[in-house]
Amino acid sequence: MPWARIVGAVDIDPAKIGRSLAELTGMTALSSARVYGSCADLWSHVQPMVVLHTAGSKAQQSIEQITPLVELGVSVASTCEELLYPALRAPETAAQIDALAQQTGARIVGTGVNPGFVMDVLLC
Repeated sequence: MPWARIVGAVDIDPAKIGRSLAELTGMTALSSARVYGSCADLWSHVQPMVVLHTAGSKAQQSIEQITPLVELGVSVASTCEELLYPALRAPETAAQIDALAQQTGARIVGTGVNPGFVMDVLLC
């Protein structure tokens, strides 16, 4: 049994929504994982324990994106570089998401790796 299992993905591209990750990646082991159009839609089908967030570079925008997950108690690991130290760029919002995470038991970690690096350079 693997230590982690991919249960789904979220994307705003209408051409990907509803498709399986196996179809999109060629990895047959991901045939049961689907692409959803929102975190709420993902949650209505599968309830992940952790979400890997790779959708932004700015703390404010990323916090807005992950807040619905944190409200559900889902932990988030984000590549957003400004989430490495969110109080620097979005102090009020960072304090709010921290309080929410403490309330729900979710954990948030910002790796500080720009999504462009991960999606454009690392995979090459």
